[in-house]
Amino acid sequence: MRGLAGKIVAVTGGAGDIGLATCQRLAEEGAVPYLLDIVDADGGIQRCNQVKAAGYYLCSQTDRKAFEETLGSIVGRHGRLDVLILNAGKTSAAGIAEMDIQEWREIVDLNLNGPVECSQAALRVMLKQPRTDSGNRGRILFTGTQCQQRPEHGGVAYQVSKRALQRFMEQLAYDYAAEGILANMLLPGILNAGLTRRVVLTSRPELKQILLDRIPLGEFGSAEQVAAGFAYLCSSDSDYMTGACLTMDGGCVLGRAERG
Repeated sequence: MRGLAGKIVAVTGGAGDIGLATCQRLAEEGAVPYLLDIVDADGGIQRCNQVKAAGYYLCSQTDRKAFEETLGSIVGRHGRLDVLILNAGKTSAAGIAEMDIQEWREIVDLNLNGPVECSQAALRVMLKQPRTDSGNRGRILFTGTQCQQRPEHGGVAYQVSKRALQRFMEQLAYDYAAEGILANMLLPGILNAGLTRRVVLTSRPELKQILLDRIPLGEFGSAEQVAAGFAYLCSSDSDYMTGACLTMDGGCVLGRAERG
């Protein structure tokens, strides 16, 4: 893809399936990705080397001070930050009646409040940067979910926090378009990776066929497919795109698959 060579990219949740695949794809395209996550330093460095990323920072998406220090370190090395991908997330299968309110707060804090604060910190960096040849100062990207587009049973804290994050992304894009800041969101579908594999497919394998029946294309998505979407959103090929959701869900939002 065009315009990725040399781009400085920070990815939260970088040590997870989507984060690793995204960093690997960006590195292959010539970008300079950094993994940000909460795994221990040895594990983070090992994953960093695995995908040929530029470095690893032990940094939570909910720790404003640590995040600002991390951005300061990256900008100190390279002089700018081109892209921030806010990818860390947490889910729960609980519905409204049975959900634990403390778990609700934790999910909303990681999925919504953290990205808001991280976006604010990144904006303050990017607004000071000179524009590129295409007129942009930076991009802030978010990982959403196809289930934020319509209600589904269970997972209420996850769905609500991601839907609210979409509205924040749209406001960010609207407010800062004239300043050369782009904001977009990628909405993966049901993946054999990440939260779905850990929380659903591993603990309740009997749900596999039920989930497959909800996908018109008839197969789970992969972290590598999501990474390709993020590579596009980071590239100059998406320079005319802001405030948008890129849905990669095998057709889930179209409705339940009907097969003979």
